[in-house]
Amino acid sequence: MVWLSSWPLVLALCLTCGCQPKAGIRWLDVPEGTQSLGSRTGRAHERSRSATFPAFRMAATETTVGQFLVYLNDTGAESASRQVARVDGIWQATVPRNEPMVRVSQAEARQFADWLSRRLGQRVRLPTGDEWEYAARAGADGAPFPWGWESAAGRACFAAEGPQPVAGFAPNRWGFYDMAGNVAEWCSEPGLACGGSWSDRTESSLQVHRRLKLPESYADADTGFRLLCEIPD
Repeated sequence: MVWLSSWPLVLALCLTCGCQPKAGIRWLDVPEGTQSLGSRTGRAHERSRSATFPAFRMAATETTVGQFLVYLNDTGAESASRQVARVDGIWQATVPRNEPMVRVSQAEARQFADWLSRRLGQRVRLPTGDEWEYAARAGADGAPFPWGWESAAGRACFAAEGPQPVAGFAPNRWGFYDMAGNVAEWCSEPGLACGGSWSDRTESSLQVHRRLKLPESYADADTGFRLLCEIPD
């Protein structure tokens, strides 16, 4: 089954950071601030520290199949994902368009960001691991999850058979969905992903300080990405 959209492709993706059409990227403002990151019990690259951040914008959800389709059809890029198929020369969805785009390598995620940067005239990129954790914590120090201290059961997609459509659970305080579970999210550092995924069996893997190291070429059903849009000075 191929999932079609009644929206023209040009409207299927937001092309200005202030514009938020129904089918596009919804950008949320992240305030400047200083945040405690990591954990006293984390591994060496997850240890407690403090960092200061300028204001930026980040996508409210993981990049969806529908958003990635716009890129594929605009650029002629290829995809090995089973979520899309080329029909009569046009890339179309084989799953609901609001599923997170997976089976995307870190390089492919960067290429998508570079394409959107050119379309926006602003720098769009993968967040650093620290920027990602700052947005996930939403100003809260110490709590292990984006929502606080409570169990992940009923609050995130994990120990599941596959990813679910984005925004299936309540967002964190700053409005970001699925910062724990659903799909792990590529960050800008080589081979780094954050957030845990549907394939993790235990909720400890979803904690906001956890950093997953993967081959940069990794492209499987448990990993996707979300984008950051820099705010010009």
